[in-house]
Amino acid sequence: MKTFFGTSILLAAFCLAACNSSNTLIVEDRKPVIRFEGGTVAYSVKAGREFRLAPEYENVDASTVYLWSCNGEILSRSATLSCVFDRSGFYDIRISAANDAGTSSADITLSVLDAAPPVISLDLPSEGLLLLAGSEYTFSPDVANADDDTAYEWFIGTETVARSREYLFMQSGTGRYDMAFEAENEDGSDRIEFTVEVVDGIAADATFEASYYQADPLRRYVAAGRSVELHPYIWNGIAPTFEWSIDGQTVSTDPSFVFTPQAAGQTEISFTLSDIAQSADRITRHIERRGARRGTVRFTVVCCDEPAMRPTDPSSSPHADKVFDYTPAPGQFINDIEKGGFAGQATYEQAAAYAQARLSAGKFVSLGSWGGYIVVGFDHSVAAGTGNELAVTGNQIDTSSEPGIIWVMQDTNGNGLPDDEWFELKGSESGKPETRQRHAVRYTRPTAPHSATHWESIDGERGTVDYLASFHNQEYYYPLWVEPSAMTLYGTRLASRVLLDTDKPMEYWVASPYGWGYADNYGCDRVEEWTPSDDPTLTPLSRSRTTYHSLSNAVTADGSPADLQWIDFVKIQTAVLDKCGHLGEISTEIERVTDNTMK
Repeated sequence: MKTFFGTSILLAAFCLAACNSSNTLIVEDRKPVIRFEGGTVAYSVKAGREFRLAPEYENVDASTVYLWSCNGEILSRSATLSCVFDRSGFYDIRISAANDAGTSSADITLSVLDAAPPVISLDLPSEGLLLLAGSEYTFSPDVANADDDTAYEWFIGTETVARSREYLFMQSGTGRYDMAFEAENEDGSDRIEFTVEVVDGIAADATFEASYYQADPLRRYVAAGRSVELHPYIWNGIAPTFEWSIDGQTVSTDPSFVFTPQAAGQTEISFTLSDIAQSADRITRHIERRGARRGTVRFTVVCCDEPAMRPTDPSSSPHADKVFDYTPAPGQFINDIEKGGFAGQATYEQAAAYAQARLSAGKFVSLGSWGGYIVVGFDHSVAAGTGNELAVTGNQIDTSSEPGIIWVMQDTNGNGLPDDEWFELKGSESGKPETRQRHAVRYTRPTAPHSATHWESIDGERGTVDYLASFHNQEYYYPLWVEPSAMTLYGTRLASRVLLDTDKPMEYWVASPYGWGYADNYGCDRVEEWTPSDDPTLTPLSRSRTTYHSLSNAVTADGSPADLQWIDFVKIQTAVLDKCGHLGEISTEIERVTDNTMK
């Protein structure tokens, strides 16, 4: 979320924080808040056609004064805008809303076109569209540049089945169906084609977390005598039931299964999810379904011999020397060339090399919104026992904390890859009712550039990572190297401490620090890596700050001590899902991960 303005830092425009033990601030007479649907700030309309815009407002009443303007000319004094532009071109429009507490403004860009044919957007699952026989599905695509005269037509094969924007699909026969949707206005037409498969049963709506992008989430490694927790993430469940079995025998009916092998070898474990959807659930934001689901997956748990620690030698580096995986959530610095330092990275390997180069140079790497992460490794094992064995450098300040959860891993199977079990380093928020363990969020790639990124949590919440045209102009905040149209991220979610400080004369956001245990957090475990005599010209936001973390705080999934004697890999994951108005999402930034025992 942090936004940089070169060497001239405007602190008042930064997402800042103030302490509040209840995480709740009640303020009277707040100035207006202006929001646009989906965070959109760019629109288009045909020349001579009416353009209408209705923002969402907070803290407004009958006395609120509104003003729409364009290049100094007043367009409207109402809460909504309705106007006509006769000439094509780009127009910068500002909406201001004022009450007794102050004035808020927001800017949009309007493209006025000589011709505006319709543009269809329909989110489809990356794994393909399986539909249940006899169930109802509502298709609701977005159609840009549509008006009252736009004509719509749905096809199955060559047969027209509907002439409306929405279409209710239901087929009792199984098989493949070739579908198409057309929209046409006076300026042209658009058409999309896709295939659906109608089946008797749909695989369980469950996802499973992989330890990093190349790992198989259904193949797990564990040392003899240690436990591995198998945990499916259930999406849109109505009344799910669970069954775990080994060699055909049911061993558990709980949502998760903890397995503790006692000797080296391999065990196959089956998981079956059944659910009857008695109310609608949503496949994507454009497709809704009803029906029954049942599916089975099979885990392979490999019990390994006791792993070996890799000692240091004279050539060992105290800093993590390799990035194995850089998978940020969508965020304003992702794909950004000017401030983020990207150069069109389009593969996971290129993204990891980018992150490695940034860390080696002491430059920040942004993890994007909640769940975004980076996995790094050392050229040796980091030994436990001294306390504060890990040091993580970020760019936090006392009024702006964007905490990252820290996870650690032993190379249990000895293959040099982070495909074993992660253990969370507990912090001050561990075990609190508001802290969500085993959380998951699914982000959907925008269907048009310069658009907000939609997300949905496993708890059913929905929101957006807003597009900030004032600060960043890359087309997409969704990572370019993530090929699927939806990405699911996992981890621990902390309760937000983002607040709007209404005592300031301008929009001034604050994000309080957490006690201890997190990266990029101004907690009591920090040390500032500078003194005023080192470089008195350093501004507060250009000073690196390091937090220190003990491996003795590593815990298993149920919160029990992991009792690790050393670790080989570290993962850091953005811990908060929130945003600071026009300044954007909370996003963890890190600059270095260090074995503090070697300093």
